[in-house]
Amino acid sequence: MREIRPLSDPCFGLPLRLQAACAGQTLWAYNPGHLAYLKAYVQADLRRRPDNRLHMTMVERLPSWLKQGRHRAEVLRGIERLEQVLIG
Repeated sequence: MREIRPLSDPCFGLPLRLQAACAGQTLWAYNPGHLAYLKAYVQADLRRRPDNRLHMTMVERLPSWLKQGRHRAEVLRGIERLEQVLIG
């Protein structure tokens, strides 16, 4: 497993607790809600965009490696590892 580069919150500079190496990158989440959102997005079979949007959505800002179908299984395993961090 590759060593991950520790990431920190851009506002407070505090290290992010939810980080894991995944698909040669660092998978991270701010909190349980953010992690659940990522999981739902990655698990979705059909990813639809709202028709009338004025601003860029969080999904559009996700890194391309996370959105690629070929990484789906690995990303879901990474999310499961981060869920285990939350449990304990």
